[in-house]
Amino acid sequence: MQNSAIMMLKPSPTFFLTRRFLSRALSVSVFVVAIAHCVALAQDTKENSEFKLAVGLYNDGMYDLAAEQLKNFVTAYPSTNQGVDARYYLGLAQMKLKRYDEARVTFQDFALTYTDNAKAADAWLRVGDAYAASGNDREAASAYERVKVFH
Repeated sequence: MQNSAIMMLKPSPTFFLTRRFLSRALSVSVFVVAIAHCVALAQDTKENSEFKLAVGLYNDGMYDLAAEQLKNFVTAYPSTNQGVDARYYLGLAQMKLKRYDEARVTFQDFALTYTDNAKAADAWLRVGDAYAASGNDREAASAYERVKVFH
């Protein structure tokens, strides 16, 4: 009777195999999650560093390089928050380079696409500035009126 009770408490060989399998599966799962997190963090870090580079170029007055970097950034990260901000900075760089038609289009697209963005009203002002800088006072006035209408 005692032997049968001891036999009942002794785990079967498949118990150990199942336990070992589950332990390894858990270890592999943790490893995969850790790798995925590192990849996401690396992407985020790359995005941040590229954005800081572009804005730094703009702040340092290197508008040609900034515009090129910002265009590349917008292409690489079109729907991120920094991608949206990069579009705005691109318009600023284009204004500094006296590329008024390009700047106008950039700011107009920004204002129409990101109507809820805090910089949307300023983008309409910049549209007006681009028109005024290129000598089109009538369109400049119209763009300035849009600020009142939309914001």
